Formats: sequence, structure tokens, C-alpha cells
Amino acid sequence: MKRIGPRALLLLAFIFLFALILKLWGLTVESFDAAESLRVEKPSTTRIKSGAAITLDLYGQGFDSDLIVTLVKNETEMSDLSVTYPVEGVFNDSLIVNNVLYLGSTHKGLIAIDVKDPLSPRWISEYWNGKSIADIQEKDGFLYLACGKSGVIVMKILESGELEPIIFAPINEVAIGIGFIGDKVAVAAGQNGAVIYDIDAASQLVQVNQIDVGSSVIALESRENFLYLATQNKTIEVYAFNDMKIEHQSSISLDHSLKGLSLYNDVLYAVTAGMLIQFDMEVPSHPVRSGSIDSFGSADKIIRGKNHLYIIDDFKRLTVVDPIAMQIMKVIDLPSEIRTVAEFDHYLMVGGLNSGLNVVDLTSTAQKNSQATMQTPGHSRDILIIDEWLYVADTQSGVQIKKLQDGNDPFRQISRRRAESFCLDRARHLLFVALGDSGIEVFDVRNPGQPRTVAFWQDIKL
Repeated sequence: MKRIGPRALLLLAFIFLFALILKLWGLTVESFDAAESLRVEKPSTTRIKSGAAITLDLYGQGFDSDLIVTLVKNETEMSDLSVTYPVEGVFNDSLIVNNVLYLGSTHKGLIAIDVKDPLSPRWISEYWNGKSIADIQEKDGFLYLACGKSGVIVMKILESGELEPIIFAPINEVAIGIGFIGDKVAVAAGQNGAVIYDIDAASQLVQVNQIDVGSSVIALESRENFLYLATQNKTIEVYAFNDMKIEHQSSISLDHSLKGLSLYNDVLYAVTAGMLIQFDMEVPSHPVRSGSIDSFGSADKIIRGKNHLYIIDDFKRLTVVDPIAMQIMKVIDLPSEIRTVAEFDHYLMVGGLNSGLNVVDLTSTAQKNSQATMQTPGHSRDILIIDEWLYVADTQSGVQIKKLQDGNDPFRQISRRRAESFCLDRARHLLFVALGDSGIEVFDVRNPGQPRTVAFWQDIKL
């Protein structure tokens, strides 16, 4: 008998082991294939209001007691957004007349959109492509456009919503805003103050008066024969227009630069960078301050709606205000820059910086209640929380700190220098404070309640 050598035995063992692995693999595959595969039907799309609850039933096959289903809710800044209509432009102002939205943009002129169905806007037409439109007003079936250096354009509103040009007046002034005093047209003209025009028989604008306030006029409002001018000198100048004569009535001085004016139910509202101010108009020639809200970060514009005032705050936040009670109703955050808002029923048409026309359903936006309001000594520009300490960068009173749990206790000043913004290096416990033209100040914040200045770089200008 021939003996089997060690190599042959090793080969036989390897073959046996390989066969055993194949057998086990076959059993495993057979066992897996025998089980019922898992299949889940896609749930139907259901639209609910923000903050509402929903019960979701899943259907399919292959379910057993070991199955775990995880539902992931993707909630982003788009939660307040109902729909976006793709229209290009950097929009400055908007107005809705007879179910038609007119959007004024920078360099793309005027766009008309049918918003009778707000969730399915329909394009109508565009006008004056290449021109910049800063303000849109309507009176007696005519649309008045303030077009910056291009002057003033007047267009007739047709039944279809389309527009027919009536007047194109390339005036000498820069047209920023438009108002009306009787049958006259008032134009906010920047450094040229305010200019009053009449429309003659030949449908031409004819200047009848000019108001020089000694400063640039950035916005205007009118009531009866009174004109209210917001100036860069932080004042509201009040004028009366009688028998073609302009007479100065009063002047209101404010602490901060004005951003806009609005009249709502014969009450005057002014917005500054951080505050909304209400003025009683019992005596129209001498408005009297009657209330204020100072919960804004960097308010930029005020817009009058049917039942609310809308404050564009820091370009991405829209604050809805009850103008009668002077209370914030809700705050809407959007992912794109906000530059103009028009109200239609319970929808808002929001235009911004090349982000299309955003439609927001006011009934579905979540109420965002303020938990507390802290009065800062000056004009706050940035905030930062380190542990339990609140840091405020203020352009008037420097860097202020306060322990959050101390309620109404006053802020404590740790730097007198004009502060613009913060940057925190948590790894090295260093706080960098941008001081604008004054440079950068650096604090050691290992103990945030007792910060210590470690550097001041004057040669860095921001």
C-alpha cells in the first residue's frame, strides 16, 4: 500500500475545510432567502401647520418584533416658507393692487405677477428692464415709481393688471420715495430734500416747490396737507402745504439714525436701527411720542400692512407688529435676505436678494415668544454667551457683560472702546473684539465673569 505523505494529507484537509465552508454558506444564503423581505410603502405627503401633531401609519411586509422604525423630521429655516416662485432680481419694494403684485428691483425694472392664487403665482409682464426702482405707490388707478437717478415714472393700471406708461420724467433729483399731498406728488430726493410736483395737462411733472431741510431726506409720509420727512440728521421734519406754500411746523429729534416712516390709521411710526417708535397725531403738525418697541437687532425697513406693521430686521428676520397694542406678534426667519414684503390675505410675498419670490403663510408660522427683554446702555451690535455670562458689543458704551440669571441687574462695562462684533477662541479662552477703526481688543475669558485685557492692536483697522 502506498503511504499518503504529509503534503497530501494537508491538501485533503484543506479541500474538506473548503467544502464545509461552502456548505455553511449555502445554508446561510438559503436561510436568508427564505425570510420575507422587508418592504415599506412610501407614506403619502401630508401638509400640516408648523407645531401641529400628526399620526403616521406605515404599511408594507416583512415587519416583525425586532423592526425599529426611526422617523426623522427635517426642520430647517424653510419651515416658515410655503413656496418659492423663481423670479430673478434684487427687489427693493413691492405693492399689491387688485390681486397683482408689482415688484420693483435694482436694474431689472418692474415685474407684474398675478397672485390671486398665492401658492401658484402667475407671471404677467415686466417693464423698464435696466432701471432701478426704489419705491412704488398707487393713487387713483395709477402706479407711481421712484426710480433713483432715472426720476419718476407714472403708469396706468389696466384691468388685466398690465401697465400703460403715462409719464417718464427724468428729473434732476434722485427719486428715493413718493408721497401725495392733495393732487400733488411729493418726492424724497436725498440731498436735494423733498420736491413737490404737479401734473399738467400734457401729462408732465412740473415742479412747484422744493424743501431744503439741510440734510438728506431718506423717506417721507403724508397726511392731508402735512408732509413728514425722515432725514439723515436723525430728525423728522413736519411741513404744511397750503396754497402752494410750504411752512415748517415742527421738528422731532431722535437718538439714532432713521430707517423709515409709516402712517397706519393716522398714527405715525418711525423705525431706527434698534427701535420702533409710535407718535400720536392728535395734532398733525406736532406729533407726540406715545410708545416704542426696542427689541430689534438691526432694523432696516418698516412696511405697512392691512392689520400689521412689518419690520425687516437684520435682513433675514421679519418681525410682525400689532401697531395698536405696540406688541410683537411673531418673528419669521427666512434663509435668504429680506428686502421687501407685500401682504395679501394671510400670505406674505417676500422679495430679497436673487432668492425668488418667497410666499409665507402667516397662519402656519410658529409663534416665537420672547422670554425676556434686556435693556442695553447704548446701541448693541453683537452678543455672545460664555457659560452663564452675556457679552454685548455696543457702539456707544463699549463691551458690557451681565450674568444671565441676574434678571434686571444692570450691565457691567469692561471696555469703553466702541465695539462692533465678537470672535471667541474657546480652545485658548480668548475673546477678540472688533473695534472698527480703533483696532482689536483681546480678553482672557477663562473666568468669564472677570475678563482680563491681554492685548490691544491699534494698527489693525476693520
